[in-house]
Amino acid sequence: MAFPKKSNQGIEERLRLLQNHCQLSEKIFSEAKQKYPRKDLAKDDILDALALAITAAAPTETLCTIPEIPERDDRNIAMEIVFTNRFLRDVN
Repeated sequence: MAFPKKSNQGIEERLRLLQNHCQLSEKIFSEAKQKYPRKDLAKDDILDALALAITAAAPTETLCTIPEIPERDDRNIAMEIVFTNRFLRDVN
């Protein structure tokens, strides 16, 4: 990402990316902004939730974690970041 996530450019940049993977992203973003006051829900939080929803809807076989083999906390919960490789492009 080229811009900080809380800046207007960062919001627009992230929304364009999400829109590529979920055609309802702009509509969901707009409706959430109208429905909830900024003191309760920041714009970047809406985008974070959209990214999580897109990942959650991805097929299980496309999910990856960082680190690949995560440590577990004292409640045996994996300490990891989960993402889908479904949208990764070959950069070569």
